[in-house]
Amino acid sequence: MSNLVYTVRDVRKTVDTATNISAAVSILSENNTRVTFARGYILSKRNGRVLDIYGGLKNATQHFGELFQKMLNGDLAYLITFISGNIKEKEKDLFCYPFRYSTSDPLITKAEPFIVKNGVRMPWQMFQEGEHHLILGDEERHRRTRPFEEYSKTFPALIDIEYGPDINLVIQKLGD
Repeated sequence: MSNLVYTVRDVRKTVDTATNISAAVSILSENNTRVTFARGYILSKRNGRVLDIYGGLKNATQHFGELFQKMLNGDLAYLITFISGNIKEKEKDLFCYPFRYSTSDPLITKAEPFIVKNGVRMPWQMFQEGEHHLILGDEERHRRTRPFEEYSKTFPALIDIEYGPDINLVIQKLGD
């Protein structure tokens, strides 16, 4: 089993029309053979706080980390996830983009998105929010302009978003 290293950063909008993000989470998995990582964006909704559904930032981060840890077997290159939910129904939603390298060109990545709703993985009919596209574009630009190791350890510049300081959280390993 690989060791997971978490980095959680506070996020704030610089203009009112920017994407509603509460925090950004990066999880790095290093083992003897390869580096894999996951980045999650904890979204905040105008009609309530997504973090309330998860019971706070630490629980939302741990929920995301548990999903990532279960996905580490196989050919996953990296995972981008939007951590959201239905506040009225108290549903925990993870909109996942698991990227794998193309077999024909190692510079190209492909994703088959899915959703995890209350812990159950489901196919995702691709009704996407524009906010996903904006962040995915910023992520792809960040990935293509630096070596993978640097990409996996740094956060991308996001349109109209500023990162605050790292947030110190102690995350329990799966099974602890």
